[in-house]
Amino acid sequence: MNTLSSTNSRRLLWAAFLLLLPGVFMRYAAIGYSWSDPSVWIDLVTNSGAALQGLLLYIAVFFTLFVKGDRTWKPYFMALASIYSLLGFFSAITEAQAANLPIVKALYKGFTADNSYYGGPAIENTFPVALLSLLSMIAIAYLSIDSWKVLAQNRKTFTDRVYGDNSFSLKVIAGTLIYIALVILVIAGAVTGWQNNGFKVWDIFTLILSFLLVSVLSLFFFSTIRAWWSELVKLASSLKDFRLSRYITRMITGYTYTYLFMIVVLIATIGTPIATFAFFGESYGTQFGWQLVLMVPGFGLIGAAIALSVILVMRLLFETSVALIHIAQNTSKS
Repeated sequence: MNTLSSTNSRRLLWAAFLLLLPGVFMRYAAIGYSWSDPSVWIDLVTNSGAALQGLLLYIAVFFTLFVKGDRTWKPYFMALASIYSLLGFFSAITEAQAANLPIVKALYKGFTADNSYYGGPAIENTFPVALLSLLSMIAIAYLSIDSWKVLAQNRKTFTDRVYGDNSFSLKVIAGTLIYIALVILVIAGAVTGWQNNGFKVWDIFTLILSFLLVSVLSLFFFSTIRAWWSELVKLASSLKDFRLSRYITRMITGYTYTYLFMIVVLIATIGTPIATFAFFGESYGTQFGWQLVLMVPGFGLIGAAIALSVILVMRLLFETSVALIHIAQNTSKS
């Protein structure tokens, strides 16, 4: 049984995660020591569709590994990882075919970084990175099978609950219209792209994957809206306590710590591999080399240690504030 919580599946996912690193971050080897300026690589990501897709793929796989157990959102991360992986694959083929390359060459020519800093080496030099990316994509697609089954069941449960009793509320109508509008935007964007760049058979797969992306994100949002909306209502009602007889600091502190924790993890997750490949590029050039085998785990440990130190200090500060609230609450009761 292919479940993400099983030991063998997690090992395979770790392997896929490590294999996708060169394909996602090799483009940052060209920026060298400029990586310390966030505007440099942010500009790179925002101006390159392939760079953005690769980064989103990396984040989705990382958080699939980061989330322990069978959490509700874990299948969503895995499904998004499979979508971004295949989107990058078909987009790469489409771009390579636009350069009149044969299909076989397009399969790995498309993985060449396309950004203003990285001109792209000869085709044969991109093959190691392309092979690793292809193996990673196959593993991610295989591991996502069970996640798609879970999402299919979640969709059925959600639609039966929302539309089953035929009582369409304003919230249901608004949600349905939002989803339809998103689908229309996806189709309109695809049609615009076909008009500007011409239609290619691989564009059909890109359109299907874009539709699945919107569907997965919409299902996650609408199926979890009750939980976080009730928390917002609870917080809003607490703010109406004009006598200040209830403490809401602990509630707000919990949310704040959670968000800051995720921000620190996300910064470390993105910044560590960018720094790794940037240092590699500055020292050894922009071609894939064996030195990365040593640099990736080394820089990974350094990045994890820095992130853990920041989280530890942050935790101590939050616990201190919560302790003061405990003291205040016990004093008011006595």
